[in-house]
Amino acid sequence: MLSDQWSPIINISDLDSANGEEMKKWALITGASSGFGVDYANILAARGYSLVITARRLDRLERLKLELKSKYSIDVHCISSDLSSVNGVHNLYTGTKNLGIKIKVLINNAGFGTFGKFDDMDSKESKDMIQLNVSALTELCHLYINDMKSLGGGHILLIASLVGFMPTPFYSVYAATKAYVVSFGEALAVELRPHNIHVSTLSPGMTKTEFMDVSGQKLTPVQKLIMMESLPVANKAIKRLFNKKTRTLPGWLANIFLIILKLIPSSIQAKLAYGSMK
Repeated sequence: MLSDQWSPIINISDLDSANGEEMKKWALITGASSGFGVDYANILAARGYSLVITARRLDRLERLKLELKSKYSIDVHCISSDLSSVNGVHNLYTGTKNLGIKIKVLINNAGFGTFGKFDDMDSKESKDMIQLNVSALTELCHLYINDMKSLGGGHILLIASLVGFMPTPFYSVYAATKAYVVSFGEALAVELRPHNIHVSTLSPGMTKTEFMDVSGQKLTPVQKLIMMESLPVANKAIKRLFNKKTRTLPGWLANIFLIILKLIPSSIQAKLAYGSMK
């Protein structure tokens, strides 16, 4: 992890084009180096948004920048940031300010989960997960909402998870962070509606991204069978965001799952989840 004194890495060439940035539509995507982040970048670029893409891996961001600029008539700025560090969010915000950019669309995509028993998990890993999935997400919303107000409105997409609707053994901390995102997002959607700022929360089930590789979960044949492709999920989330929908549950299985879940006590939910995760 980078130290708390670290400052964002911004390409010097990016600063040359900072003049007149306020005339463009700008979107910020966190966790943009892989998976959903890459999908969101392509979808928004196709809609005419210039992009600030951020993640820890600057080399991947640079490759994505070249791909996007070759396909779309947009500008792309890369900012390397570690949002799991205490100062990561403010460093990112300072980076966009230094570029003279006001963000119209915020895609809070960065996050990670760890599979395993809580008592076997490193405490630092749990703290980093809470910092990234909860604290950084919340602080980014707080910082960029005022910019959106000055622009007359905006859009915020928060990435939760299907496990955010139930207590999930072996993902105890991750599921709890996503439960926060679900509740926070739906409350924020109501609060910000008078300001023409539209908040939507995506709660995907198992999707083909790097998440499983990072989490360490070994998938069963059934889980592999029901796994969704990431691009259709991301497309649906962006479409519903711009259509001012507050919640996206991609796939008919997820919608049926949530209906059934409401009929089951939480204590039973946890036991069922435990059996399916073992």
